[in-house]
Amino acid sequence: MLLYQTRLSSLHQHKVVDSINDQQMSWSARLMKKFNGLSMLQVNSYAGIKRDVRARETHKQMMRQHAQSQLHTGHIKPRSFLQQSSSVRMHRGTKLPKDWDWSNVGGQNFLEPVMDQSDCGSCYAASAMRMLSARHKIKQNNTNALPWSINFPLFCSEFNQGCKGGYGLLTAKWSSELGLLPATCMRYDTGGSCKLECDLDELEGKRYRADNHHYVGAFYESTSADRVTAIQEELYHNGPLVLGLEPGEDFMWYSSGIYRSPKNPFHPTVGAEWERVDHAVLLVGYGEENGEKFWKLQNSWGEDWGEEGFFRIARGENDSGIESMPEAADVVEDEQAGKQVKDFFSQFKELPATEAA
Repeated sequence: MLLYQTRLSSLHQHKVVDSINDQQMSWSARLMKKFNGLSMLQVNSYAGIKRDVRARETHKQMMRQHAQSQLHTGHIKPRSFLQQSSSVRMHRGTKLPKDWDWSNVGGQNFLEPVMDQSDCGSCYAASAMRMLSARHKIKQNNTNALPWSINFPLFCSEFNQGCKGGYGLLTAKWSSELGLLPATCMRYDTGGSCKLECDLDELEGKRYRADNHHYVGAFYESTSADRVTAIQEELYHNGPLVLGLEPGEDFMWYSSGIYRSPKNPFHPTVGAEWERVDHAVLLVGYGEENGEKFWKLQNSWGEDWGEEGFFRIARGENDSGIESMPEAADVVEDEQAGKQVKDFFSQFKELPATEAA
């Protein structure tokens, strides 16, 4: 545990990076200045999703529903929030392009700029809201549409634990029940405050909410190839989606190339002080390089990490569990025109000052 709390030095990082690059894999590593002075415990928090008992139980219930749905082959329950996207079912079997990237579709970029989540375990909320922001832009065919607030579900939702972690699917579920807020109403910070920065009555235009939150391939993933195809179809036809992975400590120093986990995930310079943890990222594209198929994903560790904030990982191999639980959701017009959001914040005004604080 003492090693886990020991602060990383530049020399220590150089040993880790050299150890990775000496293996001559399909990717390379580099020193990360932002990790200097941090302990492995702190570095771990960039990737770790910590969940409390309530969140784990809620997620287990969702997974049980997912498992039960597979028993009814061919009988899709129309109101299940784990249902597969209807537009993907309509397009199944259509030929997919060899490569795709939502950051460059005919010269248009439908993604938000790379963000740095800092040492807040907010990757689940960041990736979920970035997915919904991109899908909204795609549906509206407007790359200038305002993104949705990450802090709104991050610090206001009762389904997750703020910077201590949570689930992207629960973030989408909560956003379907409450609604979505423009990022200007609650900008990203790690302070942990559920506080509005705008006047809801002065918001212009239509209001929106999340809908159809589901695991991709929920009803027909029988083989790895089926699952990969399902992810590609969802991505191409509907927009970016959230993927989870369990990276080893070597992933923190990824620089470029197509990532694959080493046979021995723990390098002697770090050792077993690293805890294998979950991390949520945004899938934005796929392609092939020198005969190697890959996924392209946007991370939330800043532009100085990886390939300007992005990374590529082997496609079709389920490396680090990247293809095991793809999550998606849509954005639809809010039939109640933001009433749920307004009611949510009005409760704080009605509380006595001591309770509201």
